[in-house]
Amino acid sequence: MYFTKIWLHLIWETPTPFPKAFKPIFYGYFRQYAYQNGIELDILGGTNDHVHCLVQLNALQHIHKTILKLKSELAEWINQCHIVEHFEWDEAYFAVSVGESQVEQIRNYIQNQENLHQKKTFEQEKAEIIERYGF
Repeated sequence: MYFTKIWLHLIWETPTPFPKAFKPIFYGYFRQYAYQNGIELDILGGTNDHVHCLVQLNALQHIHKTILKLKSELAEWINQCHIVEHFEWDEAYFAVSVGESQVEQIRNYIQNQENLHQKKTFEQEKAEIIERYGF
């Protein structure tokens, strides 16, 4: 038996934002897909042009493969819904480990994405993330 608890804050964006009204439907499908594929999704947030999520991966889950699986399935589903002309995610992503003592802080950060982006753009947020984590 493997005993692992690896928290990750994942972030990725799209050059093709979907309508804001579609977000609750998208989040519902995201949660369902993650659950059905053994991805422990703790919290999901963002806006219509980027996603933040806090996940736990087990010992057999690979970070890059898990993110690619999520992005691929979600893009395919959005395209099947015909919400935008051609939806795709940007190739880049952020994946940052989160210590147990930081989990609540990251949950709050993800939960407050709508408020945050009334004050700053995602480009500004990305610049802060890059500086904060030394990318």
